[in-house]
Amino acid sequence: MLSGELATSLTGRHSDFILFPFSFREYLRFKKVSEEVPLSTRRIAEVKVELEKYMEVGGFPEALMIGKDQIDVIYNDILFKDVVFRYKIRELEKFKDFSKSLISYYSTEVSLSKLAKVIKVDRKTIDL
Repeated sequence: MLSGELATSLTGRHSDFILFPFSFREYLRFKKVSEEVPLSTRRIAEVKVELEKYMEVGGFPEALMIGKDQIDVIYNDILFKDVVFRYKIRELEKFKDFSKSLISYYSTEVSLSKLAKVIKVDRKTIDL
C-alpha cells in the first residue's frame, strides 16, 4: 500500500511523526567527532571527510543508523513493488532514469520539460 492508502486503511490507528534532519553540527555530535577549537590539520581533514558524507547521505538519523545500502534497498522496494508493479510500467529503463532524475532534483524546482529532456521522452508522456 502507498502511504496515503495505508493511512486510510489504518484510520484512527496511526500517528504522524515529523522528523527534521540533523544540522551539520548535530551530525558531527552523532558521529562522535570532537568539536574542540582550534582544529588541528588532522581534525580539519576529518571534518571535511564527514562533510562529504553528510552531503551524500544527508542528516536524517534513520538513514545514518541503517546505512546507505539499506536506504537503496528501501528505495528499490518502493520503486518496483509499489509503483512499477501497481501501475504495470513497461519501460523499466526509462522509468529508472525518470526516478533517478526526479530524486536528484529533490531540493530544486524541476519542470516537466527538463525531466522529459533528461530521459528523452515527449513532455506529454510525463504530464500524464
